[in-house]
Amino acid sequence: MSYKTVKREDIEDGTISLTLIRPDKLNAVNIEMFKEISEAVKSIDEDDNVSVVILKGEGDNFSSGLDFFDLFMQLKSGRDFNLWDHIVFMQDAFLSIYKSKKVYIAAVDGYCLGAGLDLIAACDLRIATNRAKFSIAETKLGIVADLGVLQHLSRILNEQIVRYWAYTSRIFDSKEAYDAGLLLKVCNSKEELIETSKSIAKEIIKNPQKAVSNTKKVINYSLYNALEESLQFAGKQNLELDEKELLARFQSSLKA
Repeated sequence: MSYKTVKREDIEDGTISLTLIRPDKLNAVNIEMFKEISEAVKSIDEDDNVSVVILKGEGDNFSSGLDFFDLFMQLKSGRDFNLWDHIVFMQDAFLSIYKSKKVYIAAVDGYCLGAGLDLIAACDLRIATNRAKFSIAETKLGIVADLGVLQHLSRILNEQIVRYWAYTSRIFDSKEAYDAGLLLKVCNSKEELIETSKSIAKEIIKNPQKAVSNTKKVINYSLYNALEESLQFAGKQNLELDEKELLARFQSSLKA
């Protein structure tokens, strides 16, 4: 399936890329892109040949954030445009990545502002070049960041840092993002960024896809639920194990 605002490409066995392709607009996320992200993620989830998705932006930037001009034009048109319904629609598009069975690696170069940061916050792993710039920019515009960045980052990072970034809308660099734990790695070039992402994908693909997918489910569940509930949820993922396959893998690992 072809899209106008995102592009899916095969990279290697089990790994594909999903690229934001509005470089003339700094990959600003418009209504069509939200729709196509959601459709692409659903299609990828149904593809058993895909384990890892590298999410990136075309050109010199990941994303400058929400395309407010596009949103304003929709509001101005008055064509049965309900703002609350649209907020839920945008949230669901990014949540689809967070809830996906696949592993998403955000590969960030250049600006990653506002909705761009919301988008990578929904990903499993985040890598960036040393020229990347980040911001929870919504506050400066007089609105609340409502697409997931506050919820996700306040659970995985120091809460005070997230408050500082959100209250000030300051632009921060890759070093600060790495030091805070937002980034897994920082690369010196876009070429290194993509190669590093592909290398990590290869490591992930070595393991059984279902085990990786279930592990993602457990980690996500644990971030938002109590310890005992999370332990029970983790245990239930193993109730449908194929005992013969498990024994074969165990014996194989002993030989290695």
